[in-house]
Amino acid sequence: MQLNQTIDKLKDYDFLRITLTNLPAVVFVIAPDGTVLFAEGKGIALAGFRRDDLLGANVSMFFSLCPELEEKLRRVLEGETITSIATTPSQRSFEVTYSPMRDDRGSICGVIGVAQDITERIEREQALRESEEKFRNITSTAIDAIIMMDQAGRISMWNDAAQVIFGYTEQEAIGQDLHFLVAPQRYHDQTMMESFASRGESPLLGRVVELTAKRKSGEEFPIELSLSAFRLHDRWFSVGTARDIAERKKAEQQLRESEEKFRRVFEEGPLGMIMSGKDFRFMRVNAAFCRMVGYSASELTSLTFKDITHPDHLSVDSEFVKQVFSG
Repeated sequence: MQLNQTIDKLKDYDFLRITLTNLPAVVFVIAPDGTVLFAEGKGIALAGFRRDDLLGANVSMFFSLCPELEEKLRRVLEGETITSIATTPSQRSFEVTYSPMRDDRGSICGVIGVAQDITERIEREQALRESEEKFRNITSTAIDAIIMMDQAGRISMWNDAAQVIFGYTEQEAIGQDLHFLVAPQRYHDQTMMESFASRGESPLLGRVVELTAKRKSGEEFPIELSLSAFRLHDRWFSVGTARDIAERKKAEQQLRESEEKFRRVFEEGPLGMIMSGKDFRFMRVNAAFCRMVGYSASELTSLTFKDITHPDHLSVDSEFVKQVFSG
């Protein structure tokens, strides 16, 4: 009797019915024998049902779709409140809360529930998880260090490459001041990030710069650093990529040394040496060659080797030069 009176009261609340009709939710009441006594809400249609098909029906019709439902209702009728996620035949996801319904004497007389459509939330969460997974895959496989720091300069992200390059594990790096962790001691008073916390500004932002960094071992080495900034929840964050360019610098130095050796051999060597194009025009000549032929360097660069070759040797020498250019 008490349960039926409660249902009648719910049906009399026109404002409640109108409100439920426009919300992506369902409010329902189930009798102890499983009969659906009350069901209102836009969520009924979203779930793929009709209100008239639910009223008076027994929830046992859903046991095949949700095998655990029978056990949940039993526990609720014993006094528990249970919240779970259910997927409907229309492939909508609902967060359903089942609570004991009590009469005026406090006795449990049924189950009252609220089912909230959370399909969009589930989809957003799934999209976020997929995005985070993609980001983790990108950062974990990157050959460059990818580091994020907050407006105070504390490290909040440290990828695998950062560990390889600088020598600190993620656990060691997270929460540390980036500048003091990887910059040599002599640069500790030159952060160039003083205005970052308040305005998100720094001379380093938006540029690719070469700096000297320090590994955990204390070894100093050159890096190529690129920083960008973004604002989140009224706070500034910075993401940087750092590349170890020690090997590149070493190769560049070796190339400079090799070029210097060649320059000295070419310019100071005792043998005549030239550089020419396929048109046989002199591009560069050394002092020894100038002495051999009696021309100055400026005169030779306006000539070809044909201009200084004896006619009797021109045919043979031309063929020889052609063979040199053809490999």
